[in-house]
Amino acid sequence: MDATVMSAPVYVYVIATVGLEDVACKVGVSRNPARRVKQLQSAVKRRLYLADVRLEVAETAGAVERYAHWLLRKHHIRGEWFAVDDPDAWRAVENAQAAIARGERAPFRIAGPGRPPLDMSSTQIRIPKTVRDRIADLVGSKGMASFIREAIEEKLAAAEAQLPRKSPPSELT
Repeated sequence: MDATVMSAPVYVYVIATVGLEDVACKVGVSRNPARRVKQLQSAVKRRLYLADVRLEVAETAGAVERYAHWLLRKHHIRGEWFAVDDPDAWRAVENAQAAIARGERAPFRIAGPGRPPLDMSSTQIRIPKTVRDRIADLVGSKGMASFIREAIEEKLAAAEAQLPRKSPPSELT
């Protein structure tokens, strides 16, 4: 990658909707937050504004964004949008920056925008209602699938790590 591209500034931002009812904020990362507001405005009926922005180290910007999303998980609407006002969204960003500086990481990812990757297949599972409710309380109803996928991946990786290692075939001499 070109050195000028790698050194370009990266910003963590909060974009908010104008109006008193149905507040919504988007926490994201961009090299040009003002342009990002214009891009989003073309797809949204309500007026948007850039509520706050902060320069972030490129290597940690994504981690700060994910941690802020995790902190706001109970207010998740869809994608990177949350039903909070901009001071609450920015407080989540500041808390995320502090957590990342301490070496913490978001325990799981909140579902992002768009469709799931093409290599996904649908599988129905049955879980007790109490377990489903606990997951929903933790990540919100829209973050459940992502949470369950990540839990399965972690459990699978742990089980695979316990399997005996296959030794390389011995050469015949």
